[in-house]
Amino acid sequence: MENEVLLNLKEVSIVSVIIAVIIFGLTMLIKWPIKKATAKLEENKRKAVNTVIVFIPMFLSFILNALYYGVFCKNWFTNMMLDGMLNSYLLALGIYAIYSKIVILIKGAKNSETNSNLSKETVEFLKANIKTISKALKLDEKNLIEIVSQIEKMVNLREEISCNSMMQDISSIENLDKQICELKINKQKLEDSIKKSKSDLEIYKNNLNKKGE
Repeated sequence: MENEVLLNLKEVSIVSVIIAVIIFGLTMLIKWPIKKATAKLEENKRKAVNTVIVFIPMFLSFILNALYYGVFCKNWFTNMMLDGMLNSYLLALGIYAIYSKIVILIKGAKNSETNSNLSKETVEFLKANIKTISKALKLDEKNLIEIVSQIEKMVNLREEISCNSMMQDISSIENLDKQICELKINKQKLEDSIKKSKSDLEIYKNNLNKKGE
């Protein structure tokens, strides 16, 4: 945009440049409270009010050029004044366009830096979770082996008691059945926990690999 604006400029004097810089500065000062005041309005109302901002540089260019050429050159509302007004107005628009690009580049650089920091935090989070889940998984697997061993011993003991008439004791068998049932419930819980931990580990590791770690 600034290239198109600059191409439309006629003979630019130092006065036009100075006035353009003043227009830009004053526009930014006037624009700020308007933007702040309309921030909480509905979008349609906010846009309607903010259209006033478009006319601020033109109005300032007219006033400043009229004052300069009228007071210092005694040329009130002449072609010279109108040319100066047009030049300073277009130049102010060019300055604003360059300023906008610089702001966009700065914001882009800050966003890239923020995303990079977030990426590092995410990697640390994934690694910490992998470590925690791995420890829990090993403990669950160890407990599962112990429970399976206990179940086998109790099942064998029950069969031995059931087969031996001299050792038969209904209360002992019922007690063993109860313990075996509880162990099987705990076994199922551990198996479900191990399955979930392995699934979570796979997800975290895949996410970590996507980040090139």
